[in-house]
Amino acid sequence: MDANMWERCLDDDHVVSRYRSMLEPAAGHVWWTGAVMRSGHGRFWMGCVDGHDLVVSAHRFAYGLAHGAVALGQAPVVMHLCDEPLCQDPAHLVGGTTEENRRDWLVRRNDLGSPFRDARGRHGRAMAIRDALLHGGDVSAVFEHGVPDRDWECPTLPTLESVSRYVVAPRHCGGDAPHPYGPGV
Repeated sequence: MDANMWERCLDDDHVVSRYRSMLEPAAGHVWWTGAVMRSGHGRFWMGCVDGHDLVVSAHRFAYGLAHGAVALGQAPVVMHLCDEPLCQDPAHLVGGTTEENRRDWLVRRNDLGSPFRDARGRHGRAMAIRDALLHGGDVSAVFEHGVPDRDWECPTLPTLESVSRYVVAPRHCGGDAPHPYGPGV
């Protein structure tokens, strides 16, 4: 979508009002309570502009509202710092690239208790959060319900450096010092 269409939608009081009517603050986030895509992200129909139905990720619209159409155009991807696809809080959103988004996911996807590890999957978690918000449920309980049993049972693992002398030991290429990987290596 071009910058002109974004500007028109972001400046349209009716569109912005419809968007804001689907937000609900709770548990440290601002949640989307409208339609949800299979990815777990909010889905927002901005309306019909120049004969085109414009449907976008709700968090992309949130980023545009907070930072403007120019910044939105410079952000190929809008990433969630909180890892919650339904979150619309501008403080939890940052522009980035597909590569940065993928790298962040790879780094955090295995964190115990992470939204990425929810046993219900992204869409199931998002639907449970949205339904709790719409029906007066406890969002914090929804978080806990999706944590896999193995996450509750797993202790926090020590870092590799504190377990293995080989990680921090310098590699020796001769001399009198023993090779850290053992003799003959």
